[in-house]
Amino acid sequence: MDKQKLLKDCEYAILEKRFQDVIMIADGILQQDKNDVDALYMKAQALDHSDNFQDALVHYEKLLRLTEDNPGWQANIYISMSETLIELNKLEEADKYLDKALSIKPRLARGWIHKARIAARRVNFENSYEYCERAVSVDPSDPRGWNNRAYALYKLKRYKECIKSAKKALSIKPDYAMAYLHMEKAYLELGKKRASRKCKEKFESIMNQGGPKLEHTKGHKPVI
Repeated sequence: MDKQKLLKDCEYAILEKRFQDVIMIADGILQQDKNDVDALYMKAQALDHSDNFQDALVHYEKLLRLTEDNPGWQANIYISMSETLIELNKLEEADKYLDKALSIKPRLARGWIHKARIAARRVNFENSYEYCERAVSVDPSDPRGWNNRAYALYKLKRYKECIKSAKKALSIKPDYAMAYLHMEKAYLELGKKRASRKCKEKFESIMNQGGPKLEHTKGHKPVI
Protein backbone atom coordinates (compact mmCIF):
# COMPACT_ATOMS: atom_id res chain seq x y z
CA MET A 1 0.00 0.00 0.00
CA ASP A 2 1.11 3.57 -0.68
CA LYS A 3 3.11 5.01 2.23
CA GLN A 4 1.28 8.34 2.17
CA LYS A 5 -2.05 6.51 2.45
CA LEU A 6 -0.73 4.55 5.43
CA LEU A 7 0.47 7.74 7.12
CA LYS A 8 -2.93 9.33 6.56
CA ASP A 9 -4.51 6.24 8.16
CA CYS A 10 -2.18 6.78 11.13
CA GLU A 11 -3.32 10.37 11.48
CA TYR A 12 -7.00 9.41 11.47
CA ALA A 13 -6.38 6.62 13.95
CA ILE A 14 -4.69 9.08 16.33
CA LEU A 15 -7.65 11.46 16.08
CA GLU A 16 -10.00 8.55 16.84
CA LYS A 17 -7.80 7.39 19.75
CA ARG A 18 -7.07 4.04 18.10
CA PHE A 19 -3.49 4.04 19.29
CA GLN A 20 -2.81 0.32 18.84
CA ASP A 21 -3.85 0.68 15.20
CA VAL A 22 -1.38 3.56 14.84
CA ILE A 23 1.42 1.39 16.22
CA MET A 24 0.49 -1.51 13.93
CA ILE A 25 0.38 0.68 10.79
CA ALA A 26 3.60 2.51 11.73
CA ASP A 27 5.37 -0.81 12.36
CA GLY A 28 4.34 -1.93 8.87
CA ILE A 29 5.98 1.16 7.37
CA LEU A 30 9.07 0.71 9.55
CA GLN A 31 9.52 -2.86 8.34
CA GLN A 32 10.20 -1.38 4.92
CA ASP A 33 12.30 1.54 6.24
CA LYS A 34 13.36 1.43 9.90
CA ASN A 35 14.38 5.10 9.76
CA ASP A 36 11.14 6.51 8.34
CA VAL A 37 10.79 9.73 10.35
CA ASP A 38 7.03 10.20 9.83
CA ALA A 39 6.22 6.64 10.94
CA LEU A 40 8.54 6.88 13.94
CA TYR A 41 6.92 10.14 15.02
CA MET A 42 3.40 8.73 14.70
CA LYS A 43 4.38 5.64 16.65
CA ALA A 44 6.01 7.73 19.39
CA GLN A 45 2.82 9.80 19.67
CA ALA A 46 0.70 6.64 19.93
CA LEU A 47 3.01 5.14 22.57
CA ASP A 48 2.78 8.35 24.57
CA HIS A 49 -1.04 8.39 24.41
CA SER A 50 -1.03 4.71 25.46
CA ASP A 51 1.02 5.61 28.57
CA ASN A 52 4.06 3.72 27.25
CA PHE A 53 6.18 6.71 28.16
CA GLN A 54 9.62 5.10 28.25
CA ASP A 55 9.12 3.49 24.83
CA ALA A 56 7.93 6.84 23.49
CA LEU A 57 11.10 8.52 24.74
CA VAL A 58 13.26 5.86 23.06
CA HIS A 59 11.55 6.65 19.74
CA TYR A 60 11.92 10.41 20.25
CA GLU A 61 15.64 9.97 20.97
CA LYS A 62 16.03 8.05 17.71
CA LEU A 63 14.11 10.77 15.88
CA LEU A 64 16.47 13.42 17.25
CA ARG A 65 19.45 11.51 15.84
CA LEU A 66 17.76 11.12 12.45
CA THR A 67 16.77 14.80 12.19
CA GLU A 68 19.87 16.48 13.61
CA ASP A 69 20.22 18.59 10.44
CA ASN A 70 16.58 19.70 10.47
CA PRO A 71 15.89 22.36 13.15
CA GLY A 72 12.14 22.40 12.48
CA TRP A 73 11.79 18.71 13.18
CA GLN A 74 14.07 19.00 16.19
CA ALA A 75 11.92 21.72 17.74
CA ASN A 76 8.74 19.67 17.37
CA ILE A 77 10.39 16.54 18.74
CA TYR A 78 11.73 18.44 21.76
CA ILE A 79 8.21 19.64 22.53
CA SER A 80 6.72 16.16 22.16
CA MET A 81 9.43 14.79 24.46
CA SER A 82 8.52 17.46 27.00
CA GLU A 83 4.89 16.26 26.96
CA THR A 84 6.02 12.74 27.80
CA LEU A 85 8.39 13.96 30.51
CA ILE A 86 5.62 16.05 32.08
CA GLU A 87 3.52 12.89 32.35
CA LEU A 88 6.47 11.26 34.13
CA ASN A 89 6.67 14.36 36.38
CA LYS A 90 10.24 15.01 35.21
CA LEU A 91 9.62 18.73 35.08
CA GLU A 92 13.22 19.96 34.95
CA GLU A 93 14.01 17.76 31.95
CA ALA A 94 10.78 18.78 30.25
CA ASP A 95 11.57 22.45 30.82
CA LYS A 96 15.04 21.96 29.35
CA TYR A 97 13.64 20.48 26.13
CA LEU A 98 11.03 23.21 25.84
CA ASP A 99 13.71 25.87 26.13
CA LYS A 100 15.66 24.13 23.35
CA ALA A 101 12.57 24.02 21.14
CA LEU A 102 11.65 27.65 21.74
CA SER A 103 15.22 28.77 21.08
CA ILE A 104 14.76 27.31 17.59
CA LYS A 105 11.13 28.30 16.97
CA PRO A 106 9.90 30.84 19.55
CA ARG A 107 6.51 31.10 17.87
CA LEU A 108 5.49 27.50 18.55
CA ALA A 109 2.40 27.86 20.73
CA ARG A 110 2.72 24.26 21.92
CA GLY A 111 5.99 25.13 23.61
CA TRP A 112 4.49 27.98 25.61
CA ILE A 113 1.44 25.87 26.50
CA HIS A 114 3.63 23.19 28.02
CA LYS A 115 5.74 25.80 29.81
CA ALA A 116 2.44 26.94 31.33
CA ARG A 117 1.60 23.39 32.38
CA ILE A 118 4.95 23.02 34.13
CA ALA A 119 4.53 26.36 35.92
CA ALA A 120 1.06 25.28 37.07
CA ARG A 121 2.45 22.01 38.45
CA ARG A 122 4.97 24.10 40.36
CA VAL A 123 2.05 26.17 41.70
CA ASN A 124 3.37 29.29 39.99
CA PHE A 125 0.16 30.51 38.39
CA GLU A 126 1.45 33.99 37.57
CA ASN A 127 4.11 32.43 35.35
CA SER A 128 1.61 29.96 33.98
CA TYR A 129 -0.68 32.82 32.98
CA GLU A 130 2.20 34.70 31.33
CA TYR A 131 3.17 31.64 29.28
CA CYS A 132 -0.45 31.23 28.20
CA GLU A 133 -0.47 34.86 27.10
CA ARG A 134 2.52 34.06 24.88
CA ALA A 135 0.75 31.01 23.51
CA VAL A 136 -2.48 32.77 22.55
CA SER A 137 -0.58 35.71 21.11
CA VAL A 138 1.35 33.51 18.66
CA ASP A 139 -1.57 31.16 17.89
CA PRO A 140 -5.01 32.37 19.02
CA SER A 141 -6.60 29.43 17.17
CA ASP A 142 -5.15 26.83 19.56
CA PRO A 143 -7.81 26.18 22.24
CA ARG A 144 -5.27 24.69 24.66
CA GLY A 145 -3.73 28.09 25.25
CA TRP A 146 -7.09 29.59 26.18
CA ASN A 147 -8.01 26.60 28.35
CA ASN A 148 -4.75 26.65 30.30
CA ARG A 149 -5.10 30.41 30.60
CA ALA A 150 -8.57 29.87 32.14
CA TYR A 151 -7.09 27.46 34.69
CA ALA A 152 -4.35 29.91 35.67
CA LEU A 153 -6.89 32.71 36.01
CA TYR A 154 -9.09 30.54 38.20
CA LYS A 155 -6.16 29.79 40.49
CA LEU A 156 -5.40 33.53 40.59
CA LYS A 157 -9.03 34.12 41.67
CA ARG A 158 -9.77 36.13 38.52
CA TYR A 159 -13.02 34.27 38.01
CA LYS A 160 -14.74 36.45 35.41
CA GLU A 161 -11.63 36.43 33.24
CA CYS A 162 -11.39 32.67 33.72
CA ILE A 163 -14.88 32.23 32.33
CA LYS A 164 -14.16 34.43 29.32
CA SER A 165 -11.00 32.49 28.54
CA ALA A 166 -12.78 29.14 28.89
CA LYS A 167 -15.55 30.35 26.57
CA LYS A 168 -12.90 31.32 24.03
CA ALA A 169 -11.49 27.78 24.16
CA LEU A 170 -14.99 26.38 23.67
CA SER A 171 -15.66 28.67 20.72
CA ILE A 172 -12.74 26.95 19.00
CA LYS A 173 -13.30 23.43 20.33
CA PRO A 174 -16.88 22.92 21.60
CA ASP A 175 -16.14 19.55 23.23
CA TYR A 176 -13.26 20.84 25.35
CA ALA A 177 -14.37 19.22 28.60
CA MET A 178 -11.77 20.82 30.86
CA ALA A 179 -12.90 24.31 29.84
CA TYR A 180 -16.35 23.46 31.20
CA LEU A 181 -14.75 22.22 34.42
CA HIS A 182 -12.90 25.51 34.92
CA MET A 183 -16.10 27.44 34.22
CA GLU A 184 -18.04 25.29 36.67
CA LYS A 185 -15.64 26.15 39.48
CA ALA A 186 -15.41 29.84 38.55
CA TYR A 187 -19.20 30.23 38.43
CA LEU A 188 -19.47 28.53 41.82
CA GLU A 189 -16.99 31.01 43.31
CA LEU A 190 -19.11 33.83 41.89
CA GLY A 191 -22.22 32.36 43.52
CA LYS A 192 -23.82 31.46 40.18
CA LYS A 193 -24.92 27.96 41.10
CA ARG A 194 -27.25 27.39 38.15
CA ALA A 195 -24.55 28.27 35.61
CA SER A 196 -22.06 26.14 37.55
CA ARG A 197 -24.41 23.16 37.49
CA LYS A 198 -24.95 23.49 33.72
CA CYS A 199 -21.18 23.47 33.13
CA LYS A 200 -20.82 20.39 35.32
CA GLU A 201 -23.54 18.60 33.35
CA LYS A 202 -21.87 19.52 30.07
CA PHE A 203 -18.50 18.28 31.34
CA GLU A 204 -20.00 14.96 32.44
CA SER A 205 -21.87 14.54 29.16
CA ILE A 206 -18.68 14.94 27.12
CA MET A 207 -16.74 12.55 29.35
CA ASN A 208 -19.52 9.94 29.27
CA GLN A 209 -19.31 10.00 25.47
CA GLY A 210 -15.64 9.06 25.54
CA GLY A 211 -14.13 12.46 26.17
CA PRO A 212 -13.20 15.17 23.68
CA LYS A 213 -11.93 14.18 20.26
CA LEU A 214 -8.23 14.71 19.76
CA GLU A 215 -7.31 17.62 17.54
CA HIS A 216 -5.27 17.55 14.38
CA THR A 217 -2.55 19.75 15.77
CA LYS A 218 1.20 20.09 15.55
CA GLY A 219 1.25 17.51 18.33
CA HIS A 220 0.19 14.84 15.86
CA LYS A 221 1.51 16.11 12.56
CA PRO A 222 4.37 18.56 13.00
CA VAL A 223 4.42 21.62 10.79
CA ILE A 224 8.06 22.14 9.84
